Amino acid sequence: RVIEWEVIRIGRGEPAVPPTSARDEIFAYRLGEPEDWAPLPALATRNSAIVSPDAVLRRTVKMLLRDLGMKSLSLPLIRVNGRQRIKPKETSRGPVHFVIHDLDPWGPLVEESLANARRMFPKAEILGMATMADAGLTSEIVDEDIQSVIPKLDLEDGMRWHLQEMLAAG
Repeated sequence: RVIEWEVIRIGRGEPAVPPTSARDEIFAYRLGEPEDWAPLPALATRNSAIVSPDAVLRRTVKMLLRDLGMKSLSLPLIRVNGRQRIKPKETSRGPVHFVIHDLDPWGPLVEESLANARRMFPKAEILGMATMADAGLTSEIVDEDIQSVIPKLDLEDGMRWHLQEMLAAG
């Protein structure tokens, strides 16, 4: 993402970040321009569901999505007992377009919740969040139909970028 921004800035005739920049200078550079942090108008008509066992992470992502202009609902891992059935759901504002699902720690409970989220929100695109989207996690989720995995350490920029890409793709 930093390299992409460098290419765009150089294309506009703006100066590149000096290779000797300190980390605080690179951080300030990565903040970008104020318009880079404005809400995304296309998200105003979209809804999302945030699924995570971590209540603090759910609140954080909900605030982030609100800042991007999208309304969301928050759910813990979606589990069912043997006699329950998952039924498709909508919000009071319409269908859920994006499910943002916590993939940490990957295992049977998260895998079951992901499958249940797919049944609960059948038309939604699934985005994952993970602390480290390494080769191990990537090989575990290869069959899971997750559009992308957003690193938790770059949640704000990663969420914005992935949502913009998904909106641009149609």
